[in-house]
Amino acid sequence: MQAIDEIVPTLLHALEDDETSDTTLDGLKQILRTTAVLPHILPKLVHLPLSFFNAHALEALAEVAVLGLNFHLGTILPALLSTMGAEDMDVQTLAKEAAETVALVVDEEGVKYLIVELLKGVGDTLALIRRSSSYLIGFFFKYNKLYLVDEAPNMISTLIILLSDSDSSTVEVAWEALSRVIGYVPKEVLPSYIKLVRGAVSMSRDKEQRKKKGGPVVIPGFCLPKALQPLLLIFLQASYPDHRQSVSLAGEECHLVYIEHLNTKGWDVPEAFSSSASNNIYQVLTR
Repeated sequence: MQAIDEIVPTLLHALEDDETSDTTLDGLKQILRTTAVLPHILPKLVHLPLSFFNAHALEALAEVAVLGLNFHLGTILPALLSTMGAEDMDVQTLAKEAAETVALVVDEEGVKYLIVELLKGVGDTLALIRRSSSYLIGFFFKYNKLYLVDEAPNMISTLIILLSDSDSSTVEVAWEALSRVIGYVPKEVLPSYIKLVRGAVSMSRDKEQRKKKGGPVVIPGFCLPKALQPLLLIFLQASYPDHRQSVSLAGEECHLVYIEHLNTKGWDVPEAFSSSASNNIYQVLTR
């Protein structure tokens, strides 16, 4: 390990040289395949602000360090999430690609560690980290091939609450992530989320109300065009015959969200409303 301590700093320094960076990355990959050196490499790579090559190195290392990655997500992800909002667009792009790589290669054991870091991120005081974390949640659920249904309820609730974020860009990213998470869940499971959605909407409304000193309470995320589209998937499934006990609750919640929060500009009626069940919900939405 002493030899590694001597070699790694030299390789890291060589990352800054355009002519040797590719060869250096190959060398780091080879070392990582044969020796547990992540604890020695990562503190140097995640030093903020991330350089172009350090972000590149993190992406490359994530691809070959799957087995050792789980216990270091708390070191890697905060640096990447922060750098996804960097002013340098090249560095920002590399950090985003590195974070996506981490989300793709994490294994079943690593899911819990990844979720912990993402939940920390969406609760951060910096909007750029909340935004980056929201994006990565959506990416994770859309592209990772692991079974993530058990993690979906917590993510759905968290993202709905984030629809009342003070940063408009974060609200938009959270809405997109919410669409991806709900889209991942099997349709037959969606009706079980009705109460969860209702509670999250209530919490989001309360969060927004605390900012106000009077007047109407408007959740920013429900003022986006097509704002109800993600939640509509849940309500539509709950309206089918097998879930008749949930349909009144679904209609009530749709109506509440629509009346209090939805700006209908840009709302397109999906073809799904051709069915009688969908049309019933649409009537509730527009009455």
